[in-house]
Parts: sequence; structure tokens; C-alpha cells
Amino acid sequence: MNGKSKLQAGFMLVGSVGLAVFPLILLDYSFGAPASLAQPFSTVVPVQPTFTPAIGALQPLPTPIPTVGPGQYFEDDDPNQPEVGQKHGDDKFGWGMIVGEPGLVLVWITDREGTHYAVVDETSDLFLGSLDPVTNTRREDGIDDYIAQRDELQSQVLVTHAEGIGAGLAVGVLAWGIGLCPVTGGGGCAAGVVGGVAVLVVGAVRSFVVAQVQKADLREVNSNLIAAFDEAVP
Repeated sequence: MNGKSKLQAGFMLVGSVGLAVFPLILLDYSFGAPASLAQPFSTVVPVQPTFTPAIGALQPLPTPIPTVGPGQYFEDDDPNQPEVGQKHGDDKFGWGMIVGEPGLVLVWITDREGTHYAVVDETSDLFLGSLDPVTNTRREDGIDDYIAQRDELQSQVLVTHAEGIGAGLAVGVLAWGIGLCPVTGGGGCAAGVVGGVAVLVVGAVRSFVVAQVQKADLREVNSNLIAAFDEAVP
């Protein structure tokens, strides 16, 4: 008998044993559970109890979102700081409407310790300015007013600085031209150039003085903003 015949004979033997044993297995299960699972006195197999999971095993509840309201205070790196839409002012002093919170404004100021933020009611005197009882109109002492004043002063300072720089450059050019006068136009040329230099020097000095006044006004507005911010935070 070759190898293939031996393999076929082995399969036939296994199949014959299976056919002989399978009816016995069916007969055993048809009359009840197998002998290994038989219970004395025909007792019923106990039902596996189910347990309610402990509280700690329940799914964690979602973290509630903090409610935004007037008087809340935030530092620059606070992850709970509200998001604002259009910003007014700049990164140091300004305000913006809080996204998703109608009627609430986020105000920020900057001091030596950094930038700080506070929530203010859009309709409050602190934001719009105090009410004059005689004229029943708003005074220009609200945060919105101070930011507008600050923006205007900053623009004026930039213009004044530009004028001063322009005058200074012109003085330098004219002073250089004095050196050419003896060659080209003589004394009359020099006198004209000197006169032009004097006018420009006066203009440059004036620009410097005006810039210093504007900067002093800007510092005062910044102080007013910081005072209003401190009033907004209880």
C-alpha cells in the first residue's frame, strides 16, 4: 500500500469512529445536560447574578462650561479667557465683544506685570461713560471713550514724529548745501540756506515739544483705562 492509500484509510477510520460516537452524544444531550453538569436532587443551575456597577465605574460627567459674567477677571495665559470678535484698540489696551455672549465686552489693559482682562457689561456706565444728570448725556469717561482717545493720540504722535524726522533730514541736506554755496552762488546762497535751516530747526523743535505733550496725554489716558479696569474687577 502506497502513502496515498494509507492516508485515505486513516481518514476513513476517523470518519467511522465519528459516525459511531456522534449518535451517543446526541442521545446524551437529548435526555438532559451531560453527566458532568448533573445536579443532585434535580436542583436548578443557579442564575448568575448581575450587579449594578459602582459609582466610580460609571462614565464621567462632562465638565460644565464656566458662565461668563461681568466682573470676571482673566490673565493673559488663562485658557478660559473668552474669545472676542472685532478688536478695538491694540494688544496693550483695548476691548472686543465676547463671541456668543451678547451684551458682554472683554476689556484688557497692560501694566508692568503684564496684560489683564475683565468682562464688562456693554450698557454699563463703566463702558459707555457716566451720565450727566443735567444734560442727560454721556460724559467721555468710559472705556470706549478712552480707547478712542488713545487711538487718536497714538495717530497724532506718529504724525508728529514723522514731521520731526522730515525736518531733521531737511536740516541735514541744507547744511550740506552750505558747503556748496561758495562754489556756486557765493554769500547770497549761504544766507538763503542758513535761513532755510533755521526754519527747519524751529519746526523740528516744535515737533519734539508737541510729541512730548501728546505722549503725556497718552500716559494720562492709559492711567484712566487702568483705573476703569480696576473698578470693573470687584
